[in-house]
Amino acid sequence: MRLLTSPRLWMLLLAVAFLAFAYTAATLPATDPDAFWVAAVGRWMLESGRVPWENGRSWVDGSQPWVMHEWLFGMPYALGLAKLGPAFFAGVAVTAAAAATAMLVIGTSEAWRFEWPGAAVALFALLCFGPRLLTARPMNVALGLAIGMAALCFSFDFGRRSLWVVVVLEWVWANVHGSFPLGVALILAGAAMEPEDRARRLLACFLAAAVTLINPYGLKLHALVWEYLSGFSPVQEVIREHVSEFHPLWRADAFLAARSGSVGLLGCGVMAVGALLTRGFRVRGALSLALLAEGVLRVRHLELAGFVTAVLVAPWAAHVTWRGNPLPTRPALRTAVAVVLPGLCVAAVAFAVARPADPISPLLGGSPAARLAKELPLDARVWAPFASTGLVLWYAPEEAQVLYDARNDCYTPALAQDAFALEVEPIPAERRRALLDKYGVRAVMGDASHPVLEAVKGAKGWRETGSDGTWVVWTRAP
Repeated sequence: MRLLTSPRLWMLLLAVAFLAFAYTAATLPATDPDAFWVAAVGRWMLESGRVPWENGRSWVDGSQPWVMHEWLFGMPYALGLAKLGPAFFAGVAVTAAAAATAMLVIGTSEAWRFEWPGAAVALFALLCFGPRLLTARPMNVALGLAIGMAALCFSFDFGRRSLWVVVVLEWVWANVHGSFPLGVALILAGAAMEPEDRARRLLACFLAAAVTLINPYGLKLHALVWEYLSGFSPVQEVIREHVSEFHPLWRADAFLAARSGSVGLLGCGVMAVGALLTRGFRVRGALSLALLAEGVLRVRHLELAGFVTAVLVAPWAAHVTWRGNPLPTRPALRTAVAVVLPGLCVAAVAFAVARPADPISPLLGGSPAARLAKELPLDARVWAPFASTGLVLWYAPEEAQVLYDARNDCYTPALAQDAFALEVEPIPAERRRALLDKYGVRAVMGDASHPVLEAVKGAKGWRETGSDGTWVVWTRAP
């Protein structure tokens, strides 16, 4: 029993868990499609000296208004990808995972002291929700901000330094991802729970809400977030219909994509209910259940809800386990460093000697897709598979344009509906060719077995102009 309650044992278990995630992230090929289009837009930002206000990369909806809520990632991603290639994204993922894990260790500690009940909650959350940390997708990188904000807002010591830290943290969050309203909600919930320094916390809440307006888009950023949250937008309806991460957990595709997260959600839900029923922890329990409900309704938020819930309910776990008895503890900050340091060292070695031969995942088309994209003509109007569009936007000549890509919200509902029908719906080949004709597509690229490639194969007016492995390019004959 003494061994199980030892903080050193739980520190070791957390270190091993993070080491496994860090090694995996360091040796994983570039898998996330969003990272490539963020880099492509970042390259445009570097050249033009401004943020995008229009779609710009589609010849059909090029003038469609667009708010890039991840704009702060754009230029660093462009510079990193240009200098280091796709391996850059592995480095970002490892670094972001280390920051998120360290924040999780600190956030689940009680009054900056690391003890075993909180460590058990942290380990459970890391095992269930950690796979989300393996890629450099902006939404994944922003998880560390959410965990850190929860840790600061529910600390019993909220001094002047904490006030300014949460304000700066909220500004960064508002400029890297649209989940930033959660930060203001966390500060407000902390104020509701802690009457001693409520005035300072409410001031922090006001200032944090105010600094979210300091962004290139002003209130348009908040309007976009509301559209995503409420779904009150025609294009959002199309996105929710076809993109599985916007589906509720009870949909089969969403459940299969979030199996480990589903286990975590169940465990966090039990702890949240326990906190709700325990005096002194009801604010934590109510906020946790609200977050978990959002994770059930849209699985893209499941990991965000799970990690933040872990921070919120960890003190409750310590309370019900020991009921006021003294706990063996260790300093939280030093423990957090000790947890992530071995994993970072292993990841650095793995990054140097164990990177995959193909730095781009087959899910995106691999290096063959990148090579074929580079060979597209300057004025290419190209269709590519949804998951590969970001890669095409980065590797194709900058004048080339795509029909539709994974940015989603910068397209009209009509084009979005047709683009998803073209790719995923079981329609005849004639219907697919008719959609390509309707929008003036001049080239299609993808795996030869893809239904769109099958539809143009041998069709009048189309000819094969390139191939690399299983990937081919078909263009309209002049």
